[in-house]
This record gives sequence, structure tokens and C-alpha cells, in this order.
Amino acid sequence: MPGCQSRKARSCSFFLAQFYLVPFVFGVLGARAAWEAMQPRRKKCGRCGLYYRESLEKCRWCGDLDENGLAELKARLDREHRGNKSLGHLFFLIAVACAVVVLLI
Repeated sequence: MPGCQSRKARSCSFFLAQFYLVPFVFGVLGARAAWEAMQPRRKKCGRCGLYYRESLEKCRWCGDLDENGLAELKARLDREHRGNKSLGHLFFLIAVACAVVVLLI
């Protein structure tokens, strides 16, 4: 039948996929595990919600702030989050526009 691959061709393509894909996947996973192992242990601050090293006694972000400073920190973090979200939406729209241009060409 035209369009059907022989059994030998299918097993060869399966072998090649394993030969190239398996080392790549294990390489990526191994690099990720090594990166995670190198990072210092962190814990989340109950006051500001940011992460800091477990070896520190108090949060490096809000440990020395009073309530007004904490409110300013949270407001700044919220502004940064909204700005990053807007930038993400902009990049998504640019990607959609590029996809449309590529499909039209």
C-alpha cells in the first residue's frame, strides 16, 4: 500500500528517536536537578510573601520595615506585577501578529 511504512523503517525511526531524544531529555532533567541542588534552601515570609534563605533569622525584604514600609513594599511589588503582566500581554500580541504574518506569506 502506498503511504505505509515497512516494519523495518518504523523500527529504525523509533530507534533514531530514542537514540537522540533520550539523552537530550535526561540531559535537561539532570541539569535541572543539578541547578536545584545548587540553590540555597528558602522559605516564604509570612509577612510580605517573598522568599528568603533559611539561614537568615528574619526576612531580608521586610525584616527591618515598619508597617508603613511594609505597605510601600507591597504596593511596589503589586505595581511591578501589573507591569510584568502588561508586558506579557504585549509579547503575546506581538507573537500572534508574527504568526498571522507567517501564515499569510
